[in-house]
Amino acid sequence: MTITQTVKALSLILLPLSLIKYFSGYQTYFQIFYLLLGSYSFVNFKLWKNPKYLILTALLLINAAHSYYLFDKILFKEYIQLGLLISLVWYLVNRFTEFDYIKYSKVVTMLSLVISILNSFAPINIYDAREFLGIIRTAGIIGEPNFTAFAMLLPWIIFLKNKNYSWLVICTIPLCWTLSRSILIFAVALGVFLLLKNIFKKLSTPMLLTSFVLIYLSPIIFKMTYELSPKPIKKQLISKLSTRFYLTSFYTDVGINNLLGAGLSNGRKYFNLNGAAFKDKVRLELDTPTVEATEQHSVYSQIISEFGIVVYFLLLGIMLRFRNLLSLESPYFLALLTVPAFINSLNELTLFVAIAYFMKKKRRDSLN
Repeated sequence: MTITQTVKALSLILLPLSLIKYFSGYQTYFQIFYLLLGSYSFVNFKLWKNPKYLILTALLLINAAHSYYLFDKILFKEYIQLGLLISLVWYLVNRFTEFDYIKYSKVVTMLSLVISILNSFAPINIYDAREFLGIIRTAGIIGEPNFTAFAMLLPWIIFLKNKNYSWLVICTIPLCWTLSRSILIFAVALGVFLLLKNIFKKLSTPMLLTSFVLIYLSPIIFKMTYELSPKPIKKQLISKLSTRFYLTSFYTDVGINNLLGAGLSNGRKYFNLNGAAFKDKVRLELDTPTVEATEQHSVYSQIISEFGIVVYFLLLGIMLRFRNLLSLESPYFLALLTVPAFINSLNELTLFVAIAYFMKKKRRDSLN
């Protein structure tokens, strides 16, 4: 067995294992597996010579410098992690076949099912506040229900696309066991996108491309909706949906007011230091004594607030410029992209595996 074959065989086990962040309340540090594979990809594909990778690296370095300017500190670990996740995409695109993704999905599914069962017997379940038909919510493979749902949706899509219905049923168990509202969001989005594709076949690509742009621009859309809504509507939006609406408004302004952003993983820190006036504003608008001060709850809000509006639109332009590289016409990919609109997933393995999976096979050599 060659080194290439050995690395691939190991990756089919170690990548699923690296999804396990927490087990029984303890941190696993299994993320080291995908970091090692990302490092291997960086060396194997000589990414220090790749113009695309160098551009992305330059953006990270500029952001890190601005982070130091704002806070006299750079979170090197987060930058290295993100850089290696980007490197990992090159490996997956050039080495993984459809059959490899199926094997990856099977391992993820079995791990998630076993962990979900073990979670159900745990003496303490901090996520048991919500239950449905007597089913108590489980943290699942990631150690947090919403992130687990995101991780399980990709194998679910892969099984569905390959008509592997027996594994699709098995995968549905740990997926639905999270009782995450993101599953409902995904299902609605997938239904809408499939309907558009079937009804407007000649217009499906531009319509679905427009849908992608709207998903990406969700922070600006949410901000405008919140700011322009009258007081009663604002209250309804927050009570029926979540605090994400006023949080998105703040974090969007961070990216607009700081053209280079607050720095990777510095969004919440920026809120804690500079959010006093905004909190007072929200208290008056919603007649509430408490205002949540937490993370962005959206990868798109995370990008605009931590990298700034310049990089935010630059990335959108790059994706539109090279839209043929990604299967943006795929309703499954677009529906999956709705889920990160409700979770911070910029450093999540699943996001980068999904990007690699949906890259068109005929263009894989273009990344070399």
